[in-house]
Amino acid sequence: MASMEKLVLQKIGFGSYLKIFALNGLGFGVVTGVLMLIIALFGGDVTAYIGEREWYGITAGLIGLVMAPPLAAVISFFFGILMYLPFRLVLKVWKGITIKATIE
Repeated sequence: MASMEKLVLQKIGFGSYLKIFALNGLGFGVVTGVLMLIIALFGGDVTAYIGEREWYGITAGLIGLVMAPPLAAVISFFFGILMYLPFRLVLKVWKGITIKATIE
């Protein structure tokens, strides 16, 4: 297994920043979808709306499992567009942030 190295992130490209944001959104969507399905399996009140149609229960949980990840990724992507310049400003003010990463 490769070891993690400490890096000081001082700048990040726009495309790289958006990839990270979208992947974080995708992960959040997976967690949200799984939680919706688990709640539905235990009889919780889960509802899914798509257009004029609405589904309840396990069907809604399954729809959430499928729809939450891509929807969260797209929302995060657009949120990342808005947050890129403020993030660059923070990096400049703080003179970078230290992260741990594996580099190939």
